This record gives sequence, C-alpha cells and structure tokens, in this order.
Amino acid sequence: MPRWTEAANLPGMGTVDLHDDDRRRFVVPHYAYDPVRRERRHQVVAVVDSSREFERLLERGAADLKRRREVGEDVDPREHYSGTVLEPGHLRRQARARLLRRAVEHGAWPSGDLLDDVRLTGPTRGDRP
Repeated sequence: MPRWTEAANLPGMGTVDLHDDDRRRFVVPHYAYDPVRRERRHQVVAVVDSSREFERLLERGAADLKRRREVGEDVDPREHYSGTVLEPGHLRRQARARLLRRAVEHGAWPSGDLLDDVRLTGPTRGDRP
C-alpha cells in the first residue's frame, strides 16, 4: 500500500467500508505491481464518502507518483491512480445480474423479482433465448 494512503485513515477523513452497499462510496484504486501475487493489478487504497476527499486523495496519489519519478525511483510507466463512484445498491444489482447471466447461460429464463432492479446490458437476441 502506498505511503500517502496512511493519511486516509486519519480522523476527519470519512472512510467507509467498500462493501457497505447502503451508501455512496468513492473508491480510489492504485494500479501497480503486487509482489505477493506477482502481477500488476488494481488495489483499493481508499474508500471515502465525500467527493472532496476523493478528489484530494486522487491529487495526493498523482503528486506521490510525480515525486517518485522526479527523484529517480523506478516507477512503472503504467502505474497510476484512478477512481470510481459506487452508488447505493451497486453490489446487490451486480450480484443479481451475475445470477441472471448464469441462469440464461444454463438455458433458464428467470422472471419476477430476479429481473427487478437489473439493467440488462450487452448484446441481446430478443425477448427469450
């Protein structure tokens, strides 16, 4: 985890649980090499509840990368910070969409509650398979 993210855990920063699906979450992932898994991947470094804190963390991450590059540290050119906003109910909708996709892949066509709150995306072939 980058050094600058320690500030994200200070009092006054509205850190929230990534899996708290009842509230809006601003997520800051860091794309970098993970030596434990021996691969480059997005690693969540902060989850906050305010757009102002979100912007501040993104700026801090960009400044940290810039500083590390300026002092000659070996920084992968693909390393970066990004951000996304997860709206309330996002995880629930994703779980239902996965269940719906798996059901259709197995030849079933669910209806009722499963179809509620799911936004169908991607190529479609009609009403039913």
